[in-house]
Amino acid sequence: YYTPGTHSAALPAYLSRPSASPPQRALAAHLRAKGQPPRSFMPAPVSPPLVPKTMRAAVFDVMAPHGVRIAERPRPSRAVAKGCCGRGAVVCAVRACGVNPVDAKYVIGDKLPESWMAWAARRVQGSTPGFDFSGEVLDAPPGSGLEAGDAVFGFGVDPASLAKRKLRGSFAEVVAAPLDQVAKKPATLSHIEAAALPLVGTTALQALREHGVAAGQRVLVVGASGGVGHVGVQVARAAGASVVGVCSGSNADFVTKCGADVVVDYRDADHIDQIAAAGPYDIVLDCVSSAAAVDRAHSYLDRVLASGCVKTRQDGADAHNYVVERGARNRNVDAAGAPRIATGRADAAGAPR
Repeated sequence: YYTPGTHSAALPAYLSRPSASPPQRALAAHLRAKGQPPRSFMPAPVSPPLVPKTMRAAVFDVMAPHGVRIAERPRPSRAVAKGCCGRGAVVCAVRACGVNPVDAKYVIGDKLPESWMAWAARRVQGSTPGFDFSGEVLDAPPGSGLEAGDAVFGFGVDPASLAKRKLRGSFAEVVAAPLDQVAKKPATLSHIEAAALPLVGTTALQALREHGVAAGQRVLVVGASGGVGHVGVQVARAAGASVVGVCSGSNADFVTKCGADVVVDYRDADHIDQIAAAGPYDIVLDCVSSAAAVDRAHSYLDRVLASGCVKTRQDGADAHNYVVERGARNRNVDAAGAPRIATGRADAAGAPR
């Protein structure tokens, strides 16, 4: 493509080079015959790269050796996502994703009653697991505060959507994440570190703040070395509370480093007495009790409350201060998403900050 412009006497030689194509050689001969070298040479327009229509994703499959296999799935877009329950979506390339016990519930029945297994398998067959992710923005709505290339983290799926459709989770190359469940990744965190935080961080933060954690209080964390538990220890300590953690003796140093003032080994025969002696407690965050038989055997809820070491709330804000699977005042404990973690705010999350 030849147009008038800046003088370039070197162009005929370029067009006559040994590797030049026949049309280029013909153009060079034509220009020399006219005795007037071209003034500019414009390269042929380049077509934009094609966006793949598919991606790789993990899917639940009861016939697979480990209950999950890799499959090709349609690549999500903001148009296809239809706004993620009407709140807007941001399309992101996944650089890392976090694995939580909830991702295995429907495969191995973790924390679920045995009678639910058949229903659980049918419910998730063919869906993509995963909530947590960290990655980069590919496409964001105008005015969202996000642009292509921004490093973000959060939930790759809307928790509220699970009752309406199959899970389209974060164990994929690309996700269409709910806009209000994503925040800019702190520069101090790697993608791997950020992807491990959203679900456990939001659960611990909301559970404690919904129950009024404050400076000067004493907080008991049962299961203090687990995902939610070890974050709960740090959240309570950051709020100015003193913390007693319950875990195995092998994890005692880790829980101490997270901020626990006292650590109780649950394998000690008198561990309930030790828990009671370290009280009384303003809040108990129980990350162990569940419907599973192995967890029910510990009977923390009944035994800790029976020991009389948990204070009774008098302000009317909450009927109890023992936070457990069925005890949180706000049952949808993941509603605020990553923006709450990123900002430390206790109010409802809005647009990513």
